[in-house]
Parts: sequence; structure tokens; C-alpha cells
Amino acid sequence: MNHTAPKIISFVVWVVNVTLGARLVLKLFAANPFSPFVDWVYGISDIFVAPFRGIFPAFIIDGSILETSALFAILIYSLLGYGLTKLFVSSQEPYVCDETTGVCKKTS
Repeated sequence: MNHTAPKIISFVVWVVNVTLGARLVLKLFAANPFSPFVDWVYGISDIFVAPFRGIFPAFIIDGSILETSALFAILIYSLLGYGLTKLFVSSQEPYVCDETTGVCKKTS
């Protein structure tokens, strides 16, 4: 059984979530957006947050921003990755079908 696709999906979701997590922490601690590293993180993560922007309000307190769209994006990408991983794993499980009854069962 080949588990390459689920590993790739898990890795991509991990990279996206780490990027979004870094964005969340930087905004929460009011990092300087003109810093090259902060600007780079915001630039990379913006494409992943964009579909969810405006769904929930961001909370701003003394310059710190709790970006709820980034939190929601992490949740959605995690669920999407989990679902795709399960789909690939379950589609690769071997089945044995009885030709007379048409009933198929897992052989694991």
C-alpha cells in the first residue's frame, strides 16, 4: 500500500499551518510589519488567509491583533488535510468481493 500521497498532504498542511501560526503570533505580539521577516511571513501567509478574511471580526487591543480569520483558516486547512488523508488511505485498502453475492469486505 502506497502512503506517499497522505504524507505529502500532511506535510503541505503542516507547512501552511506553521506559516499561519507564525502570522498569528506576530500579529498578536504587534510585530513591526516593516521588518523583512515579518513582511515575508505576512506575504506568504496572506494567500492562505484571503479566502477567510471578513468572515469573523479581528480583535484589536493596544496594537495586538487576534486575527480570527487566520485561526479559522488553520481549522479549515487541518480538517481538509485530515479528510483528504483519510480519503487516500481508505481508497487504497484492499477489498475482496464475493462475485455471487456482490458483497465486498476489507481484507485487513
